[in-house]
Amino acid sequence: MSGQEVQGSQGICYRVRRRVVEFGATALSELVEKHQSIATDWDAPDPELDSFFRAFPQRTLFLDLESCGWCGAPLFLVGLLRQLDGELVVEQLLARDYAEEPAVLEQLWSLLADYDVLVTFNGKTFDWPFVVDRSTVHRFATNHSGKMPHSTGFRGPPVHLDMLSFARCYWKEPLVLPNCKLQTLESVLCRRHRSGDIPGWQVPAAYHAFVRTGDTSHLNKIITHNALDLLTLAELSVMLVLQLAAPKELLESTL
Repeated sequence: MSGQEVQGSQGICYRVRRRVVEFGATALSELVEKHQSIATDWDAPDPELDSFFRAFPQRTLFLDLESCGWCGAPLFLVGLLRQLDGELVVEQLLARDYAEEPAVLEQLWSLLADYDVLVTFNGKTFDWPFVVDRSTVHRFATNHSGKMPHSTGFRGPPVHLDMLSFARCYWKEPLVLPNCKLQTLESVLCRRHRSGDIPGWQVPAAYHAFVRTGDTSHLNKIITHNALDLLTLAELSVMLVLQLAAPKELLESTL
């Protein structure tokens, strides 16, 4: 796990940044190329999809959290996928112990204002409320001096595209999926199956063990798990707008 420490007013956290191509994500690269070849006069069936279609990739931020549990538990990893210097990168902000959570949140807030569209999977129910809850716990609304608004609450990018609702709308019935979990969609649509992945329910215990012992073996699995979730989320998002907007010949090798 090669990265660097990042300093802010809330302290230090750890940042791991890797180019998407380092994961061998050729499918995503191909989808991006197809997306860029489509004319921008597409009549989108939903304003959030239209915003994503027009903002991707320069003004789109993909987000996936790893936390120590449900409401009230700390978060320790913020996974982001975004374009940086013309290239898609996976950027992960890690709290190496519980005290670094405010620094992770500060780094996230410093990035959010630069994007028009936030993309998550079940993020309207879990990820975004979790970010707001943990920011409230650390009193960011009253003592944070960055780009977060002080008097109007916690606002992210103007548009929040939650891919779970769109997956249920466009894919569950036609594909007769057993469920719309991210890894189910990954196996059916992305045709990718993970090996050695850490189950989500084991993540909190694995992080607590890392903080207690310093053993990074399970932490590395969590970081990989989070990165793969981000790659899948990005693939599915672009795949959906291609399915709805692109001529059939553009999709023959995708779906």
